[in-house]
Amino acid sequence: MDAATLRALRPKIDELNALYRDVNAGDRYSLTYLPSWGTELALNGRPLGRVEGADFGAAVFAIWLGPSPVDRGLRRALLATE
Repeated sequence: MDAATLRALRPKIDELNALYRDVNAGDRYSLTYLPSWGTELALNGRPLGRVEGADFGAAVFAIWLGPSPVDRGLRRALLATE
């Protein structure tokens, strides 16, 4: 993402980061985006909070699914259909 987009999303990034908690072995985080709700962070299936905005949801999921993902192999696996 470009610098201007990052600046615009910074408050939402900080909001999401504040939701994270310490974890133990076996714990699992999940992110779920629902258009009418926002991006929800859950720990072991228990919601910790959400961040509103389609712009934020798109930016978060672009990390794995966007045109320049952090891991192209993971992107291919996530988008694979059987």
